[in-house]
Amino acid sequence: MHSASEPERMEEEEQPREGGGGSNSLKRKFSEIDGDQTPDCSSSPMMIDSNGSYESKVYEVAKERNTIALLETATDKSQIVNMIVKGMRSSNAAKRLIIFLAPTVNLVKQQCCEIKANVNLKVEEYFGAKGVDKWTSQRWEEELSKHDVMVMTPQILLDALRSSFMQLEMVHLLVIDECYRTTGNHPYARLMKEFYHKSTDKPKIFGLTASGFVRKDQVFELESLLDSKIFNHEEQKGVEIFATTVKEGPIFYDPSPFSTLELKEKLETLKLKFGASLSRLQEMEKDRFPDMEDKFQTYRKRLSIDYSEILHCLDNL
Repeated sequence: MHSASEPERMEEEEQPREGGGGSNSLKRKFSEIDGDQTPDCSSSPMMIDSNGSYESKVYEVAKERNTIALLETATDKSQIVNMIVKGMRSSNAAKRLIIFLAPTVNLVKQQCCEIKANVNLKVEEYFGAKGVDKWTSQRWEEELSKHDVMVMTPQILLDALRSSFMQLEMVHLLVIDECYRTTGNHPYARLMKEFYHKSTDKPKIFGLTASGFVRKDQVFELESLLDSKIFNHEEQKGVEIFATTVKEGPIFYDPSPFSTLELKEKLETLKLKFGASLSRLQEMEKDRFPDMEDKFQTYRKRLSIDYSEILHCLDNL
């Protein structure tokens, strides 16, 4: 199986098919889960607040339908994920997998550790550096049979499905972190277009993203691609108690106090002078140190790179 390299393989990696998700796919329920895995990561046991917290409200909605949770500042994402994973799993042994997708390797490792520490299930992480690209179908069968929750970058899942090492029908719950990325040719979007919307037995979808990342003009596309509904903020009574309100507004800056054009001209002159000095020095020392050619080439390359980076910074300023 061949794929792009991680962020890593994505980011890193980047429409819905008509009739892709009917009402049945939005109403499928999860059943209680049991497991026997001892957590590998040290953490305090998860405490589920059943007294109407924002996290509990999201969880209750996600049990009823495919959901995109817009998380406010100070919302405990880990608690929501652990509640979803722990409280929802298919009773059908042939379709028991829960897959958690995260766009970067660091997020994969972090979330895998969180789930292991709080959920009594067999959990494993997957990304390119583990050599997944070279795995055979037999190795994938072993991984699928040994684990209940698989945490991975979306490109890993996409490649596994394309190579028929895995079928989407095996998956009961698909959790998508930073789901606002589901657009264009991002692996999230490709997964939904190539496999989810063509599946006759779809997994349940739970998307997570910070509220500020979803634009108003993106809502329809995001809901369509993910076959989900955004958890309406108007339904979140009392959410201000649990989440910090962020005030947004424009900040205006004065025009640049200096001309970058003049500075660029000076930099160009200095670059030429330094280059000429290197050439003279190389000519003077070539008889004494015949093995210095590579070092002078390295100096010239470094000079060119530094000069380009300075110009790039000036353009950004």
